[in-house]
Amino acid sequence: MVVGLPTPNQFLFVAGREAEFYQPVEASRPHTAKYGCTRIGTSGAEGSGFHEGMDIRCVQRDKRGEPTDSVAAIADGAVAFVNPLGGASNYGIYVVVRHEFHDAVLYSLYAHLASVAHGIRPDARVARGQPLGVMGRTSNEFKDGMIPKDRAHLHLEICVFATPHFAEWSFRKNKRAVEHGNFNGRNLMGLDPAAFITAARSDSWFTVRKFLDAQTTAFAVLFDSREPIPFLAQNQWLLRAASEPRPNQPLAAPVVAVEISFDHTGLPLRAVPRRSNELNEEQQRALLQRRSILSSVNETELARNNCRELVKQEGRRWTLTPRGVELIEILTFTP
Repeated sequence: MVVGLPTPNQFLFVAGREAEFYQPVEASRPHTAKYGCTRIGTSGAEGSGFHEGMDIRCVQRDKRGEPTDSVAAIADGAVAFVNPLGGASNYGIYVVVRHEFHDAVLYSLYAHLASVAHGIRPDARVARGQPLGVMGRTSNEFKDGMIPKDRAHLHLEICVFATPHFAEWSFRKNKRAVEHGNFNGRNLMGLDPAAFITAARSDSWFTVRKFLDAQTTAFAVLFDSREPIPFLAQNQWLLRAASEPRPNQPLAAPVVAVEISFDHTGLPLRAVPRRSNELNEEQQRALLQRRSILSSVNETELARNNCRELVKQEGRRWTLTPRGVELIEILTFTP
């Protein structure tokens, strides 16, 4: 798989110079440019806020100090979405590209652009390294719609597309249209872009599924397989094979559920069909009631990383939080 960095800044690959690659929120907090639980969240605690991409420092500026780095596609693909209005999103001007890798479909998002390159429009084919636009400072999070010059950067995400029904789910949930429809950031589930690009560069046998399988599962949820799951219809490449029948079992028990494993951010890692004899009584009752149910929790992983707060412990029992329930709603919503 051929995947590259999107700007002239290549310091991610230079030993000892990683600090020159990232653009943090503040110089004293270099981790804030990276993916993960690296920001200050609503609690006010460091590490309680989630950053769903990485921020790449600019290396080229004009006489006014404005960034001029070209922003290019990280891999071959097709443009899926373009937002040309800087004040219409915290992403500012942004482009989304769809990539059909041999074992998976992922999306890449390029945010805070100053402008979009000529010919970059939905369905346009792009090659790895082809310019998509110019790095900028656009974002509606700031009063003047511009990120400060000294923090100019490209925000890059590499994502799994959640559902083709997100816009309708959001409208029913909030009673108003969602900005950017199905290409609103909530419908794009980001993985660690630095880890992904580095692994693809160093492993000649790299695949998306291999990368996801190497991530730590934080929790898993059982879904009733008799009900449609739009997320899996969209991402069939995440499905694995069902277990083989147990020894001395004359007939295989029927598949009644699909178990999706998630990392601590809520990124789906794999989906495994489950047979009736693999489920306990509580799980079988939940499925009979057409309810999804939390099937496992990695307490060690959640003790390290739980800034998304998708699951919580109540006494000795773990449950999905309202935010976790909403995630399941998005993945399963059918108009």
